[in-house]
Amino acid sequence: RSMSLIGQVQIPAGNGTIQIDTDSQDMVAAFVGEQCVALAPVRLNQQTKPVTYMTIYGNDSHAGKALRFQLWHAKNGKVYILAPSEDIPFRANDCYGCEGTPITLTVTDRQVQLLTLQPGWNWFSLYLKPTYRSDLTRLFCSSDAWTNGDIIKNPEEQYFAEYQMNTSPIRWYGTLSTIQYRSIYLAHVSNPIQLQIEGDRLDDEGRTLTLEQGWNVLPYLLTEKQSLTDALADYYDDASEGDLIKSRDAFAVFSHAGKWEGNLTYMQPGQGYMLRRLAPDPCTFT
Repeated sequence: RSMSLIGQVQIPAGNGTIQIDTDSQDMVAAFVGEQCVALAPVRLNQQTKPVTYMTIYGNDSHAGKALRFQLWHAKNGKVYILAPSEDIPFRANDCYGCEGTPITLTVTDRQVQLLTLQPGWNWFSLYLKPTYRSDLTRLFCSSDAWTNGDIIKNPEEQYFAEYQMNTSPIRWYGTLSTIQYRSIYLAHVSNPIQLQIEGDRLDDEGRTLTLEQGWNVLPYLLTEKQSLTDALADYYDDASEGDLIKSRDAFAVFSHAGKWEGNLTYMQPGQGYMLRRLAPDPCTFT
């Protein structure tokens, strides 16, 4: 069973204006629930208008269910949530946008963070405010197979959740019930897991953290890789000689020369860090 859709992607261009997506490397995906049911590029039609032609596949269980749309933007490699100009339910043999006016698919403030967990221990953090932060089963839904006994821990609060397949329903069990972007998490998995975390983008206020004396969790709240010096530039005036930042397998110390020295030289999206602050007074930085 299948249906068709002709869509046109619109991207905010600043100052409240929008522009039509013309990049033929951009890809539009359609979902029913968490299942991807279509994938198509942006292309020019016979009138040289940039559109996407989607053949959407489904089955009887999909009938009448609303479709969700995402854009993979080749320019920056990010995934954005698209809002259609009208509700699009799955109906076999229907064609949306086929009567002269394409369905408008507009990039929203919501985004998708791609997060990869490797076998063994991982330190991870989110740079989005997660949509399903209190529903771990939905938040960590993946086409890859979680394994019985996979575990996620919050090192700050000592909460944990374990994936249990021998129960009904199969789900996450434990004291960890909410995932926050202002914390980091430790995950131990048996197999590689590719996650798509949906959420709202953060502004400067959302990326402002408070550090206390001693050890602090330090999520990386930017969407791009940066040098350690640039990422912690706003902390520079509050740093003390001997302050220590570490990832799962690297570290750097703030030296008497006013530099971060060590084998941790970059901070990366999706990674989690710990920072030991020596000064007795708390500080905030963005």
